[in-house]
Amino acid sequence: MDIAPDYRGKGIASKVLEKVCDDAKNEGYLYVEAYPFIDEKYPYQFHGPAKMYKNRGFQLFDKKSWFLIMQKKL
Repeated sequence: MDIAPDYRGKGIASKVLEKVCDDAKNEGYLYVEAYPFIDEKYPYQFHGPAKMYKNRGFQLFDKKSWFLIMQKKL
């Protein structure tokens, strides 16, 4: 998800994430996954920070060299 710099930190990505999780649950999915990058200092962090996912019930599933795999059971 790519949020323009001037609009980051206003809860937009969090609302979109909540909608995605709600829609996935309603469609019968058991899990959703996210792939946030480990190094958050670069501007290409369009997947959103790991903290956003953790705060919404995602748990670390696996750690790769430059990104995390986080899952949430629906």
